[in-house]
Amino acid sequence: AEAARGVVFAGGGALGAWAEGPDGARRPIAARLPPPDGLVVVDSVSHRDASATDAFCAGLRVREVLRVGSALKFARIAAGEADVSPRLAGTMMEWDVAPGQAILEAAGGAVLDPAGQRLRHGKPGYRQGGFVAWGRRDHAAA
Repeated sequence: AEAARGVVFAGGGALGAWAEGPDGARRPIAARLPPPDGLVVVDSVSHRDASATDAFCAGLRVREVLRVGSALKFARIAAGEADVSPRLAGTMMEWDVAPGQAILEAAGGAVLDPAGQRLRHGKPGYRQGGFVAWGRRDHAAA
C-alpha cells in the first residue's frame, strides 16, 4: 500500500494535486480519461456492498476490480491508476470523505452523490450517504 511506502497524496482547489514520496520529491498527479479497454474500479476491502457494487458496474465496461482501503481509493483515481469507486452504502462520516474528495477534485475528478450532483458536506449529524468517486470523464454520462 502507498501508506506503507511513505507516499503522501495532497491537493485542493487551485493548488492542484500531487504525490510526495519518502524522499520528499513531489510529482503532480491527474485523474485520467476512461481507457478504451475498460474501467479500473476500486472497491472497499472491508465495507463492500457486493450486490449494489455489482449492479452499478453492470452498466459499465469494467476491465479490473481492485480492493483497497478507503483513503487509497481516492488516491488511486487521483493519480490516474483507476477510474471509479462506488461507495453506495452510507456508513462513513463526512470527515472520512472530504480530504479524498479535495484531492480527487484538484486532480480533475469528481465525487458525486446518488443524484449525480457534486457531493456536499455539512449535513446534520455529518453522516455521509452513498457516493461515487470518478476520474476524468463526462460526468453526465455513465
